[in-house]
Amino acid sequence: MCINKDANLGSFGEWLNCSWEWKFAWRRGLLEWEKILDGQLLKVVQGTNLVSETVDSWVWKNDKIGGYSIRSTYSIFKGFF
Repeated sequence: MCINKDANLGSFGEWLNCSWEWKFAWRRGLLEWEKILDGQLLKVVQGTNLVSETVDSWVWKNDKIGGYSIRSTYSIFKGFF
């Protein structure tokens, strides 16, 4: 659905007056049910704290050092089984 499927998070907005403004670009117009999901996505990402002048990166929050591991993933899911 995204215009650039390999884009990083910084590609989906811009800094305006020292504040991040989200700007999602879709390959086509959204259907009504997709507009609802788009609004939900916007609510989720608006809670993300972005820092200007830093490189976009991934951090796995379920590990003490921020690195992804199967063990840390397993610890999340073992309570569901």
